[in-house]
Amino acid sequence: MRQAVALVDTAFRDSAAPVHVRLAIAGLPPVRGSAAELSLLFVNLLCNARDAMPRGGVVTVAARRTARVSAFGLFQEPCNGWAGTFA
Repeated sequence: MRQAVALVDTAFRDSAAPVHVRLAIAGLPPVRGSAAELSLLFVNLLCNARDAMPRGGVVTVAARRTARVSAFGLFQEPCNGWAGTFA
């Protein structure tokens, strides 16, 4: 995520309607996946957010670590079959 923010930060701040990106993702474990594909995913999400704010503003990206629990307090299997704690 930090890599994606670094890629768009200057262009976002220097535009006619500046957009600032704020991250709230401290303390998360690493994720599995292609660094290049994840960076592209986040760059696209950030660009979509910027395009939705024609007068500029702040985009806040937040994530937290959580366990997947049902309304009955029982652990559920995510659709990929992995049980555990997720971000």
